[in-house]
Amino acid sequence: MKALLAIALFLLGFSGFGQDTTNYRIDTTKVNSYPEIAGTIKVERPIFRTYPSFSRNPEPLNRFIPKNWKILDSVVSDLNGDKIPDLSLVLQHKDTVYEIRPGGWEWENTPRILLLLFKEKTNNLYRLSLQNNHIISRPGTGKQGGDPFDKLIVKNRILTLGGEMGGKYDFRFQDGNFYLISAWTNGRTRAKERYSADGAYNYDTFYYYKIDFLKSKVKIQKNLMNDDDRDLMEKEIYIRKRPLLRLKDIKEFDEKIIFKGFIK
Repeated sequence: MKALLAIALFLLGFSGFGQDTTNYRIDTTKVNSYPEIAGTIKVERPIFRTYPSFSRNPEPLNRFIPKNWKILDSVVSDLNGDKIPDLSLVLQHKDTVYEIRPGGWEWENTPRILLLLFKEKTNNLYRLSLQNNHIISRPGTGKQGGDPFDKLIVKNRILTLGGEMGGKYDFRFQDGNFYLISAWTNGRTRAKERYSADGAYNYDTFYYYKIDFLKSKVKIQKNLMNDDDRDLMEKEIYIRKRPLLRLKDIKEFDEKIIFKGFIK
């Protein structure tokens, strides 16, 4: 047993007991060969916590692409209505790391950042308008797996974020901030107990919600999955006017906030 422990410590580059291991993970790939100690030794694997910060002064574009980050997607289009082409960017970290995701759980992925840059009128410089480190989906976090991030879209000054596997959010710059003006999502939830003819299983309910926050209108679609009859319910309702949510405050997995009263 002592020999196995010594070998494992050597392979793991172990640095000693008694240290704070709150921010570290067990590397099971290196201890699987030693079942006697598997899961008992924590290996230094720091959690990614430091996102880049940027100047609020006008800067050339390269000042917004920090070391170890790359451009995943970009759109050149006016965002603030001054008829000057602004720049919307999604930056992705070059390495796969452990990251604390919204809700406090950890995910091994490549962090992503949304940057919205207003172009200066008289030179080729950009000014940071918004940075959000948690709104862009990460690979593997979609409801159906895969990568829910599709691409950035800017049309008529409306910025659209999201992908077909995770819904889409529309934002518009007004009154000095980017606000959520419409959003849709879909998914599956358990219906009231209802069984097939042979009583083998109950059905799930597929739902689709689209909220227009400017008109306070909600489009709702629901139907039973795996049901030959496809009981479909579709309607539009009006809701009480809600305060518009700011893009800088929204994180991935904030569906329960955005679709409050519809998603539990």
